[in-house]
Amino acid sequence: PEDLGSEESCKSCPRGKFSGGTAASCTDCSEGTYAASEESTTCSFCTVGKFGNITGAVKCHDCEIGSYSNQQRAQSCSSCRAGTFGTEVGQTSCVPCAMGTYTSDAGATECETCAPNTFTVNEGAKKCVSCGEEEYLSPDTGCTKLKVTSIPISKEQNNPTAGGGILTISGTGFNPPESLQIRAMISGQEC
Repeated sequence: PEDLGSEESCKSCPRGKFSGGTAASCTDCSEGTYAASEESTTCSFCTVGKFGNITGAVKCHDCEIGSYSNQQRAQSCSSCRAGTFGTEVGQTSCVPCAMGTYTSDAGATECETCAPNTFTVNEGAKKCVSCGEEEYLSPDTGCTKLKVTSIPISKEQNNPTAGGGILTISGTGFNPPESLQIRAMISGQEC
């Protein structure tokens, strides 16, 4: 603490320090607090989105892009966790990655778009996933097991001149217009 001297020669505390009114000395503001002006009798808390990591601070600092602070008197900011990102300084929370995007890194400033034929199961994804063999991607249900429906194929069915039919593959959650139809092959000829 800094000595203020006798009552006749009182000095005001400099910025970053405070004196509790009748105290004869000044004390540094603790981490997470600050005193912006001289003659402070208390230190102010750093507000959300800011931090103070030194004693005797005269101001608090904004959290950097990709980090946040959601409490007063923070001594540091937290990195946005994987699956979230930050785009501004002084954030109080991070934003989850939207469906179809992800980030596997903490402290991200943006999310990456999933590669073709991959997807995310929900918002805030840390990675994209792809469907396994014999599965298809449904926008409503994610990966769904294929259900193969056999249809007898004959010259009379669907294409009498070529001698074939249509094989329909469907899965739970398929709406009729979304059914996948594959033309059948008979004796190496397309039907």
